[in-house]
Amino acid sequence: MVKVYLFDRDGTLVNSENRGDMVICAILKAQKIEVTDEDLQSCRGQALDYRAQYFQSKYNYPASAFVTAHKQMLYEGEMVPDLFVPVVTWAQKLKAEGFLIGLVTAGRQKSTDFYLKRYPDLQNLFEVIVTGEDVARAKPHPEAYLLAAEKCGVTPGDCVGVEDSVVGMQAVKAAGMTCIIVNAQKEEKELYVQADRIVCDDDDVDLLDVRL
Repeated sequence: MVKVYLFDRDGTLVNSENRGDMVICAILKAQKIEVTDEDLQSCRGQALDYRAQYFQSKYNYPASAFVTAHKQMLYEGEMVPDLFVPVVTWAQKLKAEGFLIGLVTAGRQKSTDFYLKRYPDLQNLFEVIVTGEDVARAKPHPEAYLLAAEKCGVTPGDCVGVEDSVVGMQAVKAAGMTCIIVNAQKEEKELYVQADRIVCDDDDVDLLDVRL
């Protein structure tokens, strides 16, 4: 029986993956480095430190410089992301129906606090928050989702993980949970073979009615 819905942050509740792609391209373009679609796909759902190390390894761009530029552009500049309002509204409705709502993100506590402070709709929404700093192993390892279930006092089988990325889906399924993918593009559906439900941006589906 489903008791808990655990939401990813970036790309799921917050439109930071698309903005993140733009930030990555802008940072690397300033260094005359052309970012590929493969680069962007490899970084989706991953923590900032992973992204920094990725571009340092592939393009020899210093990880520390990437982290600094990324934070300045995404949290202080004009690229501060908006919320995915339909997903947030859905989470609010689920909470009103009695489900526990949790946040499971690869991001840090500081960036999570930034979003919670900036967006009132996220405040008081989550009974449990697990950030990348709470675990030793990042997604696609299931540690973060397993910790969230433990904090909620339920078994993994009582949980639904809501994600937007392949690594997030892999983490949810490895934890033994049901997985819903949101904000997907139809041409990407084949990537989410493990998901129990996929809701694409242009589907004629009202998220408010989605349950598992």
